[in-house]
Amino acid sequence: MGIFSKLKNLTGGWADVSVITEDARRGDSTEVMIQVSVKDEPIEISRIYITLRCVEEVRVPNYRVNNAGTSGGSTSVNVNATEVLHEQEYTATGATRLDAGILEAVPCTLDLPGHMPPSFEGRNARVRWLVKAGLDMSGNDPDSGWQELPVA
Repeated sequence: MGIFSKLKNLTGGWADVSVITEDARRGDSTEVMIQVSVKDEPIEISRIYITLRCVEEVRVPNYRVNNAGTSGGSTSVNVNATEVLHEQEYTATGATRLDAGILEAVPCTLDLPGHMPPSFEGRNARVRWLVKAGLDMSGNDPDSGWQELPVA
């Protein structure tokens, strides 16, 4: 095994991970499907996990601020703020061996809290629900990256 083969373990290149979602409702459970496609060699993992996150983002461009203590005038600034309102991690499956060349589909049920806001896109603010699935293994964990989950 050459140096570039070993690099795969450091960069998470052992497998491709994706999440299949459907629209969800606050206060209900929703099932997602985690798909794992192992590349060249079988891998041993500690678990398959998924993280559910609700994020509020505010972006106000060109907000006018009065210059205090000067002879009037104002300055234009961009206001950006992000707040994680909810985050929860779920384990879809425990330790296992995944064979190369096989597409594994692992279901996982997520509980969406009823007191959190729904997905929303406004002029200066939005609320997004996101999911990210990953494989817990030695080296860099391959993951799906954050994907949007529409929540009503």
